[in-house]
Amino acid sequence: MDDSQKLTIYNRIGAVKIISELRDTFADVERLMQEETQYRLENTDYLSIADRDSSAVKMLLAGLRPPLTDEEGKKLTVADKDNWLQLQRVENEALAYEIAKQKEVSFTLDSIRTELDIAKRKVDVLKSISGLTEATLNFLGG
Repeated sequence: MDDSQKLTIYNRIGAVKIISELRDTFADVERLMQEETQYRLENTDYLSIADRDSSAVKMLLAGLRPPLTDEEGKKLTVADKDNWLQLQRVENEALAYEIAKQKEVSFTLDSIRTELDIAKRKVDVLKSISGLTEATLNFLGG
C-alpha cells in the first residue's frame, strides 16, 4: 500500500477529527477543573458537607438565642428550643438567604462536577477510538 492510499484511509477514518476533538475535550476538562476550583474559593463560606449547614449558616445559627420562656411564662425545653431554631430557618430573612445561597452553591458545584465527569468520560471514549483508529491504520498499512 503506497502513501497516498494510507493518507486516503487516514482521512476517511477521521483520525484528524478525533485528535482535534480529543484536544478540545482535554481543554474542556482543564477549564471545568479550574472553574470548580475558582467557584469553591469564591464560595468557601457556603460549602456544606453531607447536607449539613455551611459555616455561614452555622455562624448565623450560633448568633441566634431562643427565648428563655414561652408565651405562658414556662421555661422552654430543649425540644422547644430546637423547634424555635428550625422555625428561624424560615422566618429569619438573613438565615433563609444564607440557606438558599448554600443550596445554590451546592447545586452549581454539582452541575460543574457533572459536566466534568461527562468530559472525562468523553476523553476516555475518544482515547479508545483513537487507539482503534491507530490499530486499524497499522493493520491496513501493513
